Amino acid sequence: MKRKKILIQLTIMAAIMGMTLTTNPVITKAEVKNLSVVEQNNKKLTWEYYNQTALDFLNYCDKESLKKYDSSLYMGMTEAQAKEMKAYIEENILKGETTDYKKAKLIYDWIWQNVKYGYNKNRQIGFKPYDVFTIKHAVCGGYSNLYKAMLNLVDIPAVVVTGDTSMGAHAWNIVYANNKWFFSDSTWGDKWGRYFDNDVKVSSTDHKAEHLDNVSVSNGSGLILGYNKGVSVVGVDNSMSSVVVPEKYKELDIISVSYDLFKDNYNVQHIFISDKINEIEISASENKLKSIEVSNNNPKYASKDGVLYTKDFSNLLIYPLKKENTDFTIQKETTSYDSKETFANKNLKNIYVEDGNKNFSSYDGAVYNYDKTKLLTIPEGKESITVSGCVELDNTIFAFKMNLKIVKLNNGIKKIPSYAFNGCTSLKDIYIPNTVTEIDSYAFEKVDLNNLTIYAEENTYAEKYANENKIKFVNLTQKNRQAVLNKINTLNSLIEKFDKIDSNKYTEDSMLNLKSAIMSARNLVKKSNLTEKQVDEEIDNLYTAVKTLKEI
Repeated sequence: MKRKKILIQLTIMAAIMGMTLTTNPVITKAEVKNLSVVEQNNKKLTWEYYNQTALDFLNYCDKESLKKYDSSLYMGMTEAQAKEMKAYIEENILKGETTDYKKAKLIYDWIWQNVKYGYNKNRQIGFKPYDVFTIKHAVCGGYSNLYKAMLNLVDIPAVVVTGDTSMGAHAWNIVYANNKWFFSDSTWGDKWGRYFDNDVKVSSTDHKAEHLDNVSVSNGSGLILGYNKGVSVVGVDNSMSSVVVPEKYKELDIISVSYDLFKDNYNVQHIFISDKINEIEISASENKLKSIEVSNNNPKYASKDGVLYTKDFSNLLIYPLKKENTDFTIQKETTSYDSKETFANKNLKNIYVEDGNKNFSSYDGAVYNYDKTKLLTIPEGKESITVSGCVELDNTIFAFKMNLKIVKLNNGIKKIPSYAFNGCTSLKDIYIPNTVTEIDSYAFEKVDLNNLTIYAEENTYAEKYANENKIKFVNLTQKNRQAVLNKINTLNSLIEKFDKIDSNKYTEDSMLNLKSAIMSARNLVKKSNLTEKQVDEEIDNLYTAVKTLKEI
């Protein structure tokens, strides 16, 4: 969801900045298209719905504030520039006209007649109003910014609107004059005035309003509302940490929650989503959210333990960035999540997968695909991890996991590629199996090699790599031998200790069981090439035999 949102934003901005539309913008009206029809609350939202809702929302906004020229979207002007532009408008465009509607039309006509459209890398274009006014070359973003600025300079309310059209992403204006709000697109201006004063029905044949720039209103209960594909929660009173999103503002449905609500300047930690919400935008990198709960009657979303899913739990959408739990279990119904963004929470140390899930599996608290051939997610808070030997490592999954201190790679892994552990600034110990035969020279980029230790068997590629790169090396062959010797010493001590137990105090059967365990242990220590596991099993057998002794 998040990547889709970013893509849409980039597409809109590209069109506004002139990166896509390079042809003549004057077109004939297109037939009503059904490209943007979405379902919400069991009804169809068409382009007409978006446009009508935008106008309805503006009717509740302060018109005086919309007469004030703002500095958003690089629209700022100096006082001298504003004074110059206003004088020009009054002397050369309006020429004494007093009615707002006729003023708006005269300014509209001047813009489309004098400003040339298009993007050319060899030609300077304007985006700020004064630049467009002087350069007279722009794309839709420049046209709409200039039109708003000119209207505001002569005390006419106006807003910049971005959205979709029959030709793609676009920017235009909504203007208040003649006691009404109407759509006005100076980029598509022509001598017939077809795009100067369009009502909802006409405008909806080829324009869909998705966002009103810098337009907001308070609902009187601490929420700030804007327009983002419908009425949207865009802000909140700074004192509020818990937010309950209402279903309506006046008679208008509140249908979305903007990522603006979760920026660092707000303290929103808990949010409850109503039945009407059909879009939730939360940035993975900037919020204080600990939980998100959803009404049981919401047709699109569901939640469990403060985590957001689609209604059927198939898509895990948002794991709150500041959720305090260290462990999390993916539901058996879940088939997808954003592996790069969903689990950015630094408190999270282990992610498990519920039994019955056919898409994901878990190993040592990390997420894999079902057959564990691909490592998908390492929790941000994880400090130590053992990696399945079936995995082919890439150069992304470990990157910038700055809490990782210990990494153990299981047998079967063959290669550590370039930048595999890039940015793992806390990495101290890495265990490399005999099966690894290639380690790229940039595998440990931005890792402090002076504080890194490679653990591996002797005469392996890992030992060679450590020596060549002056990385501390620990010979696991020797270490394992010593560990086995330590275990054998422990076992011998137990044999000696338990052999001194007074047999007269216990039943014959239980003592026979103990003597058998002691004999087995004595036979084991006589063998060579023992493993820790073998010795540990004999130690466990001895303790079990002692615990099961029965007094006479």
